[in-house]
Amino acid sequence: MSALGDILAPEARQFYRAAMKALATANVRFLVGGAYALERYTAISRDTKDLDIFVHPSDHERVVQVLEEAG
Repeated sequence: MSALGDILAPEARQFYRAAMKALATANVRFLVGGAYALERYTAISRDTKDLDIFVHPSDHERVVQVLEEAG
């Protein structure tokens, strides 16, 4: 498990995973950025309070819809 996984609250981890799973299931292309990408590419981890995802501007309405439906 990653260092972020060790320091991230279980509720937050579950929420972030559910959001990414909903997007993937809906075939929405997205990129994870911020602290999670930093850790993956540099092994530098820091506590974070959010999940940074990037989507193509033309997909933004679909992303909102998918995440709203996922709760």
